[in-house]
Amino acid sequence: MEFTAVLKRGKAFRRPPFQFYYLKKEAGVSRLGIWISKRDFKRAVDRNRLKRGTREWFRLNKKTLRFPCDLIVQIGGRAFAGKAKSFDYQNIPARLETALREAGVLNA
Repeated sequence: MEFTAVLKRGKAFRRPPFQFYYLKKEAGVSRLGIWISKRDFKRAVDRNRLKRGTREWFRLNKKTLRFPCDLIVQIGGRAFAGKAKSFDYQNIPARLETALREAGVLNA
């Protein structure tokens, strides 16, 4: 995936602790990129758990996207700084789904 193309030409949507960037495609397969800051999640175990959960959610739900797209999910950021210890890792799929429905990327 070309991250720079998605970041420059795509649309952005923020719902802390997530920020989404997506670029619609005419046809083809939807692809996922994951961006997790080491500054926000210091332990590799936590970053890997977030990546696994996000990838699994995408694998199960990519057929419900409204259109084929390249999607980048950023977890963390300024709005999230210092809250990694209280992050609910079990609730990742539900929070991703809610945020993407609000962005209009996922079918209702």
